[in-house]
Amino acid sequence: MKKKSIKTYILTDCISFTFSAMILSIIGLMQDVMMSIDNVVLLQLFTCTTLIAVLMYFTESIPVESQLAAIFINFIDTSLVILAVGGGVFKWFPWEAIYVGEVVAILTVVFIITTLIITWQNYHLANSINEIIKERQHE
Repeated sequence: MKKKSIKTYILTDCISFTFSAMILSIIGLMQDVMMSIDNVVLLQLFTCTTLIAVLMYFTESIPVESQLAAIFINFIDTSLVILAVGGGVFKWFPWEAIYVGEVVAILTVVFIITTLIITWQNYHLANSINEIIKERQHE
């Protein structure tokens, strides 16, 4: 598969950070058991989303022909960072099945949203490029 541009990784980082912060804030409104979202947690979250983008940059050099396999590798990258860094280093959640399950559910939702937005953006970019090519061919 073709390697993505640095712009795509930055966009992925920003989208995943934004949706993660939104989802955690909404959950925080509904549950008292959720950790509070403060400046430190937001910086930790941005650290994790940035680490995910960096890890994806390196793992996407693994030769994979299937788009589905590439998406699965990106999901593994996301899960490893959130569970290891978020849960292990930053201690965002206790290592009990219910909490790990909630975290995996949240990271899955954020991953799907981010993947869909990046795919949508790439689709529109490709259409724009194709339109420019068509216009130039008719000149």
